[in-house]
Amino acid sequence: MIFRSLKNKDNKAILMVRGFVFIVFGLISLFVSNDTFAFENIKLKVVVINSFDGNQLQSNFDIKVTLDPSGQVVKLTSNKKESYYEVSRGQVIKVSVTAVGFYTEQKVVETENLNDGDVIEVQMNPKPSGKLVLTTVDSETKDPVVADVEIVYFSRINKEKINEQNTQVSYFYEMKGKYKITTNADGYLKDYREIDLDISANQKTENLIIELVKNRMKQEVSLFDVSTNGKISSGTAVITHDETGQKIFEGKIENGIIQFDGNRNDNYTLTTKVNGFSDLKSPFLLDGKPKKYGLTPNSTLQIEIFDEESNQRLGVDLEIISPSGKKFKAITTNKESYNFTPTETGTYTIESKATGYINRSGNFSIKSLTAGNTFYTLRLKKGSNEYVINVFDYETKNPINNALVKVFNEQSREIQGKANKNQKTVNLDAEKKHFYEVSAAGYNDYTANVGFDKSIQVFLKKKLADSLITVEIKVIDEQTRLSIKDARLRVFEDNVKALALSFDPSISSFVSNKINPKLSYSYELSAKGYNNLRQTLALNDRKIELVMTAFEISNFYFSAFDAFTKEKIDAEFSIKVGQVPIKQDIEDGKVKVSLSGTNNYNLDVQKDNYKGVSKLLDKREAENDEFKIGLFRESYPILFKLNNKVEAENISGVKATIRNKVDNKSENLIYDESKNGFSGNISPEGNYFIEINMNGFENFTGAFVLKQANPEKLEYGLTLKPIKKVAEKVIPEKPIAKVEESKVKSEVAKQTEVSPIESPKPTLDIKKGVKYPLEGVNFEKSKTVLVKGAEVKLDGVVDYLKQNPKAQIEVAGHTDNEGTDQRLNQRLSEFRAKVVANYLFNKGISPDRITTVGKGSSEPIVPNDTDENKSKNRRIEILILED
Repeated sequence: MIFRSLKNKDNKAILMVRGFVFIVFGLISLFVSNDTFAFENIKLKVVVINSFDGNQLQSNFDIKVTLDPSGQVVKLTSNKKESYYEVSRGQVIKVSVTAVGFYTEQKVVETENLNDGDVIEVQMNPKPSGKLVLTTVDSETKDPVVADVEIVYFSRINKEKINEQNTQVSYFYEMKGKYKITTNADGYLKDYREIDLDISANQKTENLIIELVKNRMKQEVSLFDVSTNGKISSGTAVITHDETGQKIFEGKIENGIIQFDGNRNDNYTLTTKVNGFSDLKSPFLLDGKPKKYGLTPNSTLQIEIFDEESNQRLGVDLEIISPSGKKFKAITTNKESYNFTPTETGTYTIESKATGYINRSGNFSIKSLTAGNTFYTLRLKKGSNEYVINVFDYETKNPINNALVKVFNEQSREIQGKANKNQKTVNLDAEKKHFYEVSAAGYNDYTANVGFDKSIQVFLKKKLADSLITVEIKVIDEQTRLSIKDARLRVFEDNVKALALSFDPSISSFVSNKINPKLSYSYELSAKGYNNLRQTLALNDRKIELVMTAFEISNFYFSAFDAFTKEKIDAEFSIKVGQVPIKQDIEDGKVKVSLSGTNNYNLDVQKDNYKGVSKLLDKREAENDEFKIGLFRESYPILFKLNNKVEAENISGVKATIRNKVDNKSENLIYDESKNGFSGNISPEGNYFIEINMNGFENFTGAFVLKQANPEKLEYGLTLKPIKKVAEKVIPEKPIAKVEESKVKSEVAKQTEVSPIESPKPTLDIKKGVKYPLEGVNFEKSKTVLVKGAEVKLDGVVDYLKQNPKAQIEVAGHTDNEGTDQRLNQRLSEFRAKVVANYLFNKGISPDRITTVGKGSSEPIVPNDTDENKSKNRRIEILILED
C-alpha cells in the first residue's frame, strides 16, 4: 500500500531510486572477479569484396573501424596467423572502407549477436575505371629498359619506376581523357606522348609499349673568344634537338668544351650564355666531327671615380639605371676601374653615393652590345651641400609629422636623403637644378624648385574632406582585352603635377585616391612592345580602361593539309592568348589573323577523322606570313598491291594479316581481285609486320610503316616469290672499286663505271674490301620505293649470304643530285639502304651481319645530266666486310 501510494504520487521519484540502484550495482561489479562480471571481448575480421565479380580485394584499400556513436578508433591487431579488430560484445561499430577504383562504403554493425572470429563482409561497388600497363623497351633490341615514367592528367602527376624487379607499371585511372606520358631513361632520348584512355565498370586494361631510342653518338663542341682565340672557361650551354624540342644537354662549359650524346645526322641547336659575351644560337648537324664556335665579347663600360682636387681614384657606391628602368648596384675601388657590362642599348643614368662628397649623377649611351670597351669618368668634390626641408600646417603653423618629401634631379630621378618627422635632409649638387614634392594625408600636394636657400619651409593647405575621389585605371591590350602587367603610367594634375599612384595586383589596376573631379588630368603611358600614349584623362567613370596597341602587329594566314598525301584540307583553327580567342577572317580560302609581337599565342587545329594539333605558336615557322599545318588522319586505307600476276588457283585459301608492333593488335587484310592487292587501314604512328600466305608463292613477311606507301595512290607495292622459281643472281664477277680512304671522289666515280656481270649463277669469288653494284636495284625518284623487279635481283644477295654464313656486308645507298638541300638527299640515301637491309632481314639474314650507310649524291657513277643517268645514280652498292 505504501509503495502504491508513492507510485501514485510521483513516478519520477521511483525512477530515480531504480537508477541509483543500477549505478550502485555497476560500481560494485567493477570490484568483483573478472570471471563473473567482466564484459566479453570478441575478435572480428573485416573482408572487402568486389560486388562486380564477388572476388576478395587483396590490396589498394584502407579500413577504418570506429565505435558508434563516440567515433573512437578501434585499432587493427595482428599476430602471426591473422589480423583482426577486438571489441566488447554489445558495442555498435562503424566500418568505413576506401579502395582504389571503388566508391567509399560504410557499414554499421551491432556486435550483440556476433561470436569470436566472425567475419564482417563489406561489399564495394566499383567505379568506372581502367588500368594502363606500361612497358619500356629498347627500340632496336626490344629488351626491357629501366626508366622513370611520369603520367599527367590535368594537374594530377603520378611518377612510376620501371626496373629489373618491376618490368611493368600498372597505373589505375578513373577519368576518361587525354593523358600525357613522359619517359626518362639513362642513355635514351626523353619520350613524350599523349594517349586517349577510356573507362569501364569492369576496369578496362590498356597495354602500352614505349620504345625508347638510344643516343648513339658522342659529339664534342669547343667554344673560343673570337678576340683572343682563347678558350671559354665559364658559362652555360644548351643543346636542343630541333625536331622534338628536347634538351639533350644543359650545363656548364668546362675548359672551353662540352660533350654530349645525340642521334647521328639529326639537326640540333646550340645556345650559350656566357658573362661578358653575346648569346650564341647556332644550328648544326650531329656527325661526330669536332665543332668550333667563336663567341663575341660584349661591350664593357670602364667606370672611373676620382677626387676632383687630388685626382685620386675613389672607392664609392654607385647606382646605375638601364634604359628600361632596371637598377644595378656597383662598388668601385681605389685600385682599379670598375667594369660594367651593359645588357641593353640606349641611355643609362649613373649616380654616386659617396660619404663626405657632393654626390653627382650623369648619363652615358650604349649603341651596341658588341662594340668593345667604352669609358666613363665622374669627378667628385669634397664637402657637403645639405638642404633641409621642413613641412608645416598653413593655418596652425604646427609641424606635419606624416609629411612625405621627395627631391628629384633635372632628369626626375629621386635623390635619397634622411627623413625625420616633418623634416627631410638631402645632399645636393649646387651646380645642378633640383625640385621637390611634398604630400601629406588631408593636405594639397606642393611642388617647387630648389633655390639658393638651404633651409626650406613648406606650408601645406588642408583639402576639403569631400572633394577627392578614388579612381581605378586598368591598362589593357587592344586585341586581347587583357591587362598589360608591365605598363608604366604617370598621371598629371592640371598637366603639371604628377600624382602618386599605387598598383593593386588583385584587380590589375592603378589606384589613386587623390583625384579632384573639378580639375583636369592627363597621363603618360608606356609598355614594352606597345605604342606610347600621352592624352587627356577622361573622368567619366571611376573605373577607367586605357587601351594600348602593339606596334609590331602583322597579318598571318593559316591553312591545313594532309601530312601524308599533301592534299589541302579544311580544318578548324583556334588561336588564343590564354583563354581569350583571337578574331579570325577568311581571305582566299585561308584563315587570316592579326598577331602582335607582345603576346604568346596558343594554336589548336582540329578536323574530323584527323589527329588534332595543339601547340604554342612560333612565328618563325611561318613561310611568307603563312602557317601551313600538317594533320595526319586517324588511319589511311592502303592497298598492298601485288606486282605478281595472280591466277584463280592462287586466291583459294589466301590469308593476309598485318600486326601493329606498337599495340600488338592484328587484323586481316582483305584481298581485292579487281585491284590485285590487299586493303587495310594504317595508323600514321603504326609500326607494322605484314604476313601473306598465298598458294603458289612462298610465305611473305615484311615490315611496313605508312611513309613507305605512295601518298598519291595510297598504295604499297609487294612482290611475292613464286615457289621453285630460281632467283636471278646479281653478284658481279668483277669489283668496281677497292675501298681506300685515300681515294678522292673523282677516282670513286671513275671506278664505278664498270658494269656488273649479270649471271643466273652467283659468283662465289667475292673479295673482302671491294664494292659491288647491284644493277637493277634502283628507286623511284625522290622516294624509298624500289623499282619493279628489284626484289628479284636482291635474292642473289640472299643466296650468297646463306652460302657464306660468316660473311658480313655494308649496304650503301646513293641518290642523284636533285634538289637544293643535299642534306635531304643524304637522309634519303640512308633510308634506301635501310629498305634493302630490311628486305634481307625478312629473307632470314641476321641484322648483325648487315651495316647500312648513306652516301647522298656525293659519289655519282655517271654525270647527272639526263634522266637516264640520274636513275643510274639512284642505286645500291654492297661492300664485303668479312668473308
